[in-house]
Order: sequence, then C-alpha cells, then structure tokens
Amino acid sequence: MEKQLTIFRKRGLGRNRSKFFLEKVVSVGEKGESKFVYSGEEQIVYDTGFLFGKEAILNRADQLSNEEITLEFLTPTRIKFEGKLTNQVQFHNIIRALLRRISLLCYFHCGVKLDLDYKGIIEQAKKVEYIHSELHWAEQARYSGRQKNLLKMGGLVGKARFRGELQQFLPLLAAGEWLHVGKGSVMGLGKYVIK
Repeated sequence: MEKQLTIFRKRGLGRNRSKFFLEKVVSVGEKGESKFVYSGEEQIVYDTGFLFGKEAILNRADQLSNEEITLEFLTPTRIKFEGKLTNQVQFHNIIRALLRRISLLCYFHCGVKLDLDYKGIIEQAKKVEYIHSELHWAEQARYSGRQKNLLKMGGLVGKARFRGELQQFLPLLAAGEWLHVGKGSVMGLGKYVIK
C-alpha cells in the first residue's frame, strides 16, 4: 500500500493530475468497531489484522433468511451475461459474477485457487425465483486519464427480491456486501446490502 500511495502522490489524481494528501485510513468492522490502518502524517501503514474475513462472512450469512432475500443495489450495478450488460438482475447472474470476483481475488491476492463446482452452483442458482424488483438504470460517468475520454458507467440501482433454497448462496452474497458485484466494482460500483 505504501508503494502505491507514493506513486499516486507523485503522479497526482484526475485529469489535471491534482496533488492530494491522504490524511488517514480507518477500517470499520461489521459491528462498527474501527482500527487505524494508515497515517498520512507519519506515512505509516499499521498491521491491524483483518476485520473482514471468513468469520465475519459466516456471521453475516447466519443472519440472513434461507428462503427469501432482497438485494438493494446502492451504486450502479453492471452485470454482464453472454457479453452484454443485463437490464434486469437474474439470481444466477449475480452468483456467477460473485463467483468470478471472489475466485479472482482469492487467486491473485491470497494465492488460493478455490475448489468449487462452479457449473453446479450456477445450475442451482437458476432455480432461485426472481419475484419482485424496483430497479432502474442510473447513469454515471468517469473520466479516464488513460483514454482521455469520459466513460459511461451506468447500471441498475434499487431493490430485487428472490425466493428459493438460498442457504448455499448466503456466504457468497454476504461476501459481496463487502466486495461488491459486477463490472466496475473496484471503483465502487455494484455495492449492495441484503435485507
């Protein structure tokens, strides 16, 4: 993290490469507890351990209904299926996107290759029923310094309700609350909460 911050400080941010100062980074846990992670004044990254991990995911999954859930998408959510952005959220597409994101994060950041029956999980996800939605398209844009262009980053926001045998999907969905889902999740898109 220190190396990346040094690079960003030297280059600046945005189209005009504006200088910035990162004052601090604080990590907030599932129960609201916080740990100091970075001090800009001292330019030190503190080893605080993880507030997000297997235990937090399983605790969150245990709080959820096994039969019916509502996902509320707070930031534009861009899920692709068969190469195209979807304009409605099907449960199996959400699970497919979460499997992809979590698998890649585990592999590249933790050195762990997940041993899962991806096709079987997706087939089971297709059995979960989409029962109601209050979704709409929200347009958003960002400037790409590399492409020197404004990029449209719109996606679906609102609520979608699903019913079915959800037990096996709850840990994936719980992890997605922290990790987000779909394209652009690294930039804050695809943030949702489960109700």
